[in-house]
Amino acid sequence: MGKKGLVVFLLVILFNLSSFKSSAEVDQHKIGVGWEGDSWLALDEMGLKLSDLRGLTLDEKKQLGAVAAKNLKLLLLKGIVEGIAFGRSPDSTEYYLNTSFDFYIQALDQFYSDYKNRKIYIVWAMRVISLEIKGIPKEEIETHLARLREKAVSCPNELSWDFPCPGKK
Repeated sequence: MGKKGLVVFLLVILFNLSSFKSSAEVDQHKIGVGWEGDSWLALDEMGLKLSDLRGLTLDEKKQLGAVAAKNLKLLLLKGIVEGIAFGRSPDSTEYYLNTSFDFYIQALDQFYSDYKNRKIYIVWAMRVISLEIKGIPKEEIETHLARLREKAVSCPNELSWDFPCPGKK
């Protein structure tokens, strides 16, 4: 893509980002917490939307859409990782970060391809992926996943990994 194409691409991103709504904006009077699988998958859709430029072939639009979606996911992941690091999260050692962002993008795409995981926050999904990388037994990971799926539905504004939800028994 030439300089002109890059400028057009950036302008389209800026325009579309101003109208993008995450699932965290369900209630406009409250600030929601966390991004989950539906929001992650919406980045793919946004990438395709950004690629809808006149004069491009369908293949070019698909390629541009994939690049746009990957860059949006990269920005989101960088923000999450910086939040974990600079926020001095007591759980920061639980995340495996000795890998690439490309790895996490592919792993999260695979994680959210299972519809049962779509309400699980990205930070939780990254922790599940970290457990897999660290070689934790599959049965233990499945136990965590079942609890996270339940927690994502029963207390959707609680970001703590701990169980049960605060105030619930």
